Amino acid sequence: MDAGSLHSLNYLGTVQVYFANEFPYTGGQQDISMLSSSDKGVTWTKEVKDIVFRKSNRDGMPVAVLDGEHIILSIEDNVSGQFQPYIIKETIKNAWSTVVSGTSNKRYNALLKPLPANIYAGAPYLIKTDDGLFILSYQSTENRNNDWSKSTMEVVVSSTPNNFRNPTRPFNVPLNKEALWNSLTDLGERKVAALSTTNFKGGNTGIWMIKGEIIDNK
Repeated sequence: MDAGSLHSLNYLGTVQVYFANEFPYTGGQQDISMLSSSDKGVTWTKEVKDIVFRKSNRDGMPVAVLDGEHIILSIEDNVSGQFQPYIIKETIKNAWSTVVSGTSNKRYNALLKPLPANIYAGAPYLIKTDDGLFILSYQSTENRNNDWSKSTMEVVVSSTPNNFRNPTRPFNVPLNKEALWNSLTDLGERKVAALSTTNFKGGNTGIWMIKGEIIDNK
């Protein structure tokens, strides 16, 4: 299990925990697996359920939200060679009845304008705001060097769980610094907080937060 990619979701009295799981495989393959609880976490299913798997690749870093009818799961997918943000869209009614494969129509690139194949854009984090907007972050090497460890946080927005657009970078990160393992939270009234593990100011790496406002910019 990749401990950095553990995420839980609560719906209809059921808690589901999603995690990136490389235990069943060799050669670097990895899937998204799930455990569930129907008693608020007192007991959990004993069998790990595989829910998302692209053969010969390494799906990872799952984060889930609900839109009323669907579970929207953001993951990193390295089918192009570099990790990039993808969305898995599954109905709540038939949740995870079959494994979402690499060719499933439930899996698609999250971005309106997909990044070039050589750009790394991993560790996606997804939220849904109180007013119904979807906001996605990831750590990107676009217009930087090719070292993923010197990525910076990038944030995109959409009114639906696809076609994310209008990328912004909350932190002004020099090329020799990083903003990694990012997350977002909704503050209400079209305001959000972006959090990052970063040394953009120099010195030691620490957890920083910056507040932002969602504006209409189609």
